Amino acid sequence: MFSIISTILGFFKGNMFFYISLALALGAIGFLTLSLEAQKARYEKVKNDLNISLEANYNLALSLETLKLEHKKQIEAISEANEEKEQVKERIEYVNRYIVKKYESGENNLTKLFNAMANRLWEQNWAANR
Repeated sequence: MFSIISTILGFFKGNMFFYISLALALGAIGFLTLSLEAQKARYEKVKNDLNISLEANYNLALSLETLKLEHKKQIEAISEANEEKEQVKERIEYVNRYIVKKYESGENNLTKLFNAMANRLWEQNWAANR
């Protein structure tokens, strides 16, 4: 048994520096291989996270565009409502001036004044819609 061990040790005795260098080189290669695999795993995780972030960003951009369009439509609706409100306000002022003018000229029948004004507004609306 002792002779087998001494034979093995004798085999390494002559080329000891070479075998130590070889063992260190193999250890370094193993370490670098493990480091490379760990780096690949981190790269894949970061790549996956980036893809998820890009997809979320794309979805948010679509949502933002949808909200912008909806906001634009709401602004247009509000603008149109304000224009219609101004038209109604102008007509009310017109009716008020007409009734006051007729009342001051001596017309006391408010129903007659109202009907005349309603006919005028109806004609204006009909002419405007043509």
